[in-house]
Amino acid sequence: MGHLVGTYRWSSLWLGQQSGTNSKIQANIARFRRSPLNNNNVKSKHNEARKSGGAYDMRTKGLSNSSSFASVVAKKQNASAVEVENVPAIVLEDDCLKTNDLSCSLMGRVKEFAALTNLKSALRNEGFVDIKIRFLGELWVLLDFKSSKIKDLFQGNVGAKSWFTEIIQASLDFNPVGRLAWVEVEGVPYKLWTVKTFNKIAAKWGDLLEMDDMGESCYHSRRVCVRTNIQSNIFECFKIVYKGKVYWLRAKEVLGWEPELVEDSDGEDEEEEEHSDKASLDGELKEQDDESDAGHSNLGGCS
Repeated sequence: MGHLVGTYRWSSLWLGQQSGTNSKIQANIARFRRSPLNNNNVKSKHNEARKSGGAYDMRTKGLSNSSSFASVVAKKQNASAVEVENVPAIVLEDDCLKTNDLSCSLMGRVKEFAALTNLKSALRNEGFVDIKIRFLGELWVLLDFKSSKIKDLFQGNVGAKSWFTEIIQASLDFNPVGRLAWVEVEGVPYKLWTVKTFNKIAAKWGDLLEMDDMGESCYHSRRVCVRTNIQSNIFECFKIVYKGKVYWLRAKEVLGWEPELVEDSDGEDEEEEEHSDKASLDGELKEQDDESDAGHSNLGGCS
């Protein structure tokens, strides 16, 4: 009743032959051809998307990589790097350079953070009295000697060198890789107010070196000193989780901090000044007493 042409069937049907009427119905080819559905092709696209970690987008009929956690983090890091690169820079010329003579100077990195405040007195005990120490950043200090001979003696002294992990010749090109930063942290709940908690919080930026000695007087905020490679100012909000409960914390860097290089001689000088002031005060009181005694004796003579 019909025949195939290509992939389409031609059909002709005659109606009403028995009734004497000639009516004919004919099926024509569709004007717009649709390609046959290939299930294997769709399956292969889904398989490729599954292997690549993406998803098949039916709207674009292609593969579109979905945003995984690693890709999102990478995008954020790249975005922050671009933002830093886009910050306007101040261009300096040669007339901004220091012209100090560093031939009699050394740069040293102390072993511990606590050694910064006691370094001057410790080197004084090793016999190096005429030495000037200045903080450079991170754990580095600049050591200025009065002569190259004293500098050579210092480099050969085992006791003095034991305070440092590294000692190098001073250079104008030196710049410490990391830095020390005091960060004030707010929002830690009372039950989590422990050293281990603040160690984990400080690990967000670097290594914990010191905490303020407020003791048990305040549980609102606490300052921690960290050694970090982050060059931008620390100022952020973040979450901590304990047994499924979320706590929001706030952290901001305290600016303008530097260690105080203390000398034992300072305390001795203060004590000497106190003794001298006390002695002068005692002398003045004694003179006043002598004058009052002399006045009483003169009054007695007049009577």
